[in-house]
Amino acid sequence: MSAAKLRLDAVDFFGLAEHYETSVCLLFKTFGGVPQEEDIQHIKKSTIYKPTVPLSANDLAATKTSEAADIQLYEYALQVLMDRLKLHNQPLVD
Repeated sequence: MSAAKLRLDAVDFFGLAEHYETSVCLLFKTFGGVPQEEDIQHIKKSTIYKPTVPLSANDLAATKTSEAADIQLYEYALQVLMDRLKLHNQPLVD
């Protein structure tokens, strides 16, 4: 987990789909320029995965363990994004 957090800290920019418009604005704040309307338009909504076969007990346990790490990394990424917004004096748009 710490390696993933270090890599996240090392990149100049990343965005989160849940905060797409804010991420686009932060992209332009980070590298310069002004976003245009077409930069902020959502291109495609994600689809929900619906498995047709139930997971085995082992697969389910592995998924829950993996999801915990994913959730921790997402929460860290969200905090880094919010910190960068503050650094650039950029409001949360969406």
